[in-house]
Amino acid sequence: MRMMIAFFIMLGLMLIYAALAEPNLHIKGGNQHRLGRIPTGRSQEHTIYLENTGLWPITLVWPPSQGCACTTAEVRPNIVKPFGEAVVVVKVDVEGHGRQMKDIAFECRQGLRRKRLTLFLEFDTTQ
Repeated sequence: MRMMIAFFIMLGLMLIYAALAEPNLHIKGGNQHRLGRIPTGRSQEHTIYLENTGLWPITLVWPPSQGCACTTAEVRPNIVKPFGEAVVVVKVDVEGHGRQMKDIAFECRQGLRRKRLTLFLEFDTTQ
């Protein structure tokens, strides 16, 4: 009987931890990605990976927010399993000239906790 009570106490504590723990979602390679040179008027796609290093699934709130209309992101899947990855395909439509930096923000949820990740894309435009 004591073993069963201890089991249910441990199970309850694990569920509470899962509900309150901060999501362990990270951008592989860091949150800043350099895309190099992109000709003005062209678009370029770049693949980035989000990694769940935690023990619980993480839900990505859809859609990610972009800093401007020239940058879009498609994420698959929107639920990242423990120690799994989500693939993010970023498309940048280039206008203007010079060095540019665009940002995309991802919001994720694990239980009751939320976390926001921001990805920065840096590139130079050429004529």
